[in-house]
Order: sequence, then C-alpha cells, then structure tokens
Amino acid sequence: MTGKKEWLSEFDDSRKTSVRLADNRSMKAQGVGNVTIQGKYGNKAVIDKVLYVPAMKCNLMSVGQLIKKGYLVTMENDTLKLYNLEKKLILQSSLTKNRTFKTSIVIKEEMYYKALVKDDESELWHKRYGHLNYRSLCLLKSKNMVIGELNVKIPKKSCSICLVGKHSRSAFKSELKMRAELVVNVVHSDICGPIEVPTYSGKIYFITFVDKYSRMLWLYSINLKSDALKVFQKFKVLAEKQSGLKLGGGEYTSRDFESYCTNQGIIYEVTALYTPQHNGRAERRDRSMFDMARSMLKEKKLPHEFWGEAVNTVAYILNRCPTKKMKDKVPEEIWSGRKPSVSHLKVFSSICYKHVPDSRRKNVTPRFPNNVILI
Repeated sequence: MTGKKEWLSEFDDSRKTSVRLADNRSMKAQGVGNVTIQGKYGNKAVIDKVLYVPAMKCNLMSVGQLIKKGYLVTMENDTLKLYNLEKKLILQSSLTKNRTFKTSIVIKEEMYYKALVKDDESELWHKRYGHLNYRSLCLLKSKNMVIGELNVKIPKKSCSICLVGKHSRSAFKSELKMRAELVVNVVHSDICGPIEVPTYSGKIYFITFVDKYSRMLWLYSINLKSDALKVFQKFKVLAEKQSGLKLGGGEYTSRDFESYCTNQGIIYEVTALYTPQHNGRAERRDRSMFDMARSMLKEKKLPHEFWGEAVNTVAYILNRCPTKKMKDKVPEEIWSGRKPSVSHLKVFSSICYKHVPDSRRKNVTPRFPNNVILI
C-alpha cells in the first residue's frame, strides 16, 4: 500500500476498497496500480496490485503477498533480502528496534512517466480518430476490431475541443428495426450544403451514402446539387463491383434521377420536406462528420476552407469506428471482409515531408526538400 499516486503505473481508479489496520481502524483505498522498484545494482521488480491509500503516511509492503507473487524473501542475521523472479537481489533491510524492516527504495521514474504518457497516448489516439468519443476508442481496443496498438483509457476530464464542437439536442425518435439483410440492400443518402465557405477547389456541397447493413460510408464533394445523379451513378458502379451484389437502394427529386433508379430496378424513396429525421441514418452521419471535422479544424486552428479535406478524413475514420448495431466489427470489415489496420493513422493536419527519389534528384538536392505537406 502507498499514499503516493505518482508512483503507480497502469492505475485503475475503479477498484476501490477498504483496508483494515491492526488497531481496527479502516482506510479507503482509491485504486490499484503497479510500482516498479530498482535495486542498487540496477535489478528491478514490478510489484503489481498495489493499493493507493491517500491517508497512508508511509508505504507498507507485505512479505506474505510478495511470496505469494513468486518473489523470494530470506531473513538471516536480522537482515531481510528480497529477490525478483529471476532470483536477483532487489533490496535488503535490517531489523529495527520496533521489529519491522525499513528500507529506502528507488522508484523507476520511467514507469510513472509511462503512466503519464499513457494518458497522452489516449489523447493522441482521440485526435488521430478525429475526436471520436473515448468509449468507442476503448471498444475498438477491447474487441480487437482493428489492427494497431490503441493504448486508450477514458480520461477524467472532457476534451474541451469536443465540448465546443459537438453540442447537440435529444434524439427525435427511437431506433427502427433494420430492413437490410445484406450489404447494398438499403442505402441511405443525403446532400449536405451549401456550405458557407467553399473549399479551395470550389466545392460547397457533399453527398454521403451509408449502407444500412454494414454502416459503410462513402463521401463525395460536389459543386452543384444537379451533380447528384452523376455521383450516384459513379457510386453504384463502385458499390456493386466491391460487393458483388446489385444496389437495392427530398433531395434527389429530379425526373432524371427518378427515371434512372426506375430503369435500374432501384426502389426510390424520398423524405418529406423539413423532416431530416426521416432519413436518420444519413443525417446522423452528417452530424457526426461535421462534429468531428469542426473539432479537427479547431484543434489545428485551420481556416474553414479545409472543411472538404476534414470531412473526407472523417469519412475514412468512421469506417473504422464501432457502431451501436455492429459492436464486434467496424463497417470496413463487414463490407470488405478484412479487419482494417489503423497503425498508419496520424493526427489530422500533421506535418510531413515529401521525399524526392534518387531518379528525380540532383546531387545537391536534399532528399527531403523544405516544402511541407499537411495531412
């Protein structure tokens, strides 16, 4: 037991208990963690399941618990010696007047630095995933839904960027029963815009397509609403080639669009005016994307003209995020049949350098020129 929280790595504050002392008093333990101690000659040992008791004035180490964990303890000539699992001496102490063994131990600094770094790593993955909520990040890790080292735990403090970028109101209705039994049976779509600030390429709208079965998301930026038919035709070819199935499909209201869907055997449903809740799947995805994109832009203090790059990045991320319906798999795996890797993810708008290959570089040209690319 210890009263020094900074010594503890992999600290779990959910494991609270009471400790009863020899004089029948009790103290509250506020969590459990690991302490790494280092011997005089560099040997070290990790003592796990150490109780954090804030009221403790000194640190107590139980010989019985150490023996139970596999450590070797010897007592000869009023001297206690502790050996680690490799039988290397960690510490020794002489018997004091009050019949106890007191010793000064060295705590490995990098271990409790590691605990702090773990918090930072959780925040880093929160940013890499476009400010996705921490519960979903933990779900990705616990269910092994993607490939990569997601060292994430839920922090005590809320992300200030998320508080600014993700305000919302209560849900409009409860979830309806799923109608799709296979991928591309039902696809929700929505056109979002016009966005007040055009992208650098002049786009002021974007279209989303959400497969109801897998929750897979596709996003296309467009200049005009009238481009919707052209984009839908492009998406249809892509979805059918990737899935091997035929697409079964009040913003797509043009006669050309309706005629195209009829000729292709696609059931064409539109929503009532001013009732975006009727197209809840696509509308919620739009909201999630803008929440995340807004947070990503604010995090890096980027101008609004980068919203196009942000929402495209968010669409890529959401396909690697857990959903309420499919808790054990992310959309990308349901759609493609392969578990995606996230090891390559970087925080949006990270700085990278363009490498110039030898075939295109002169002798004096640097391998990494000064021009910087934001990703």
